Amino acid sequence: THILDVTIAYPQGVPTFVDLMAGRCQEIVVHVQALPVPDSLLPSPDKPISPLAVQRWVTTRWKEKDALLDTLL
Repeated sequence: THILDVTIAYPQGVPTFVDLMAGRCQEIVVHVQALPVPDSLLPSPDKPISPLAVQRWVTTRWKEKDALLDTLL
């Protein structure tokens, strides 16, 4: 009934793997939230899930995530 939404932001730019291993990443911001999935998107025996409704919901989440990243950075 929920999804766990994790957003990771790197204010100084996305580091390489080597930068992370060498400790050259100064700041990492992690934002975690549990988002409820609308009842209309949950499976039920009498009604199939609409792929278009799922696509709209996910697209909205991505727009919100983009706005969050703008705020975090």
